Amino acid sequence: MRLRFIAAALPILLCTSAAYAGSVTLYLTGTFTDGAVLGGTITVDQTAGTVTARNVTIGAPDAGSFTVDEGYSTGGAYYDVGLGTTGGIYPALSLALATSTLVGYNGGPLCSLASTCGGVVSGVFTVADNPAIQLSSGSASPTAPSQTSTAVPALSSFGLCALILLLAASGAMLHRRARQA
Repeated sequence: MRLRFIAAALPILLCTSAAYAGSVTLYLTGTFTDGAVLGGTITVDQTAGTVTARNVTIGAPDAGSFTVDEGYSTGGAYYDVGLGTTGGIYPALSLALATSTLVGYNGGPLCSLASTCGGVVSGVFTVADNPAIQLSSGSASPTAPSQTSTAVPALSSFGLCALILLLAASGAMLHRRARQA
């Protein structure tokens, strides 16, 4: 009896733990209202729900490389990642992601003028007295912007879990038939 319970529970436990295993590198793209271009990457630990690496760039006229963690906050409709430069307080980037948590986050739109998150818009602050230069539109994607793939996609976590559950059910049916014979 105990062995049947373990055999039934094990695939379910494996599937739920595999749902958010690992981390994902997200490629950022976007354009600010002054024409500056957003690029670079952030790496998200999908299990812990944290940003573990950041290498974000903004082109001219707001040029900067944002690699310093300046904290995180959430407001329900968004998750704000605060980024800074190694040179001091400004410029600073408020990168608002259209999600309330990073657990299981796999990219999506950035909060921008084209896609506001409850009125929140990503922006870069160049000096303390100026308002932020707002993001017109942008996204975070697990696929690089110029990357085109012809490779066969890997089996997803969902597909792997479905396969494990199918095999476990097949094994249970075969075991039941063997006992009845």
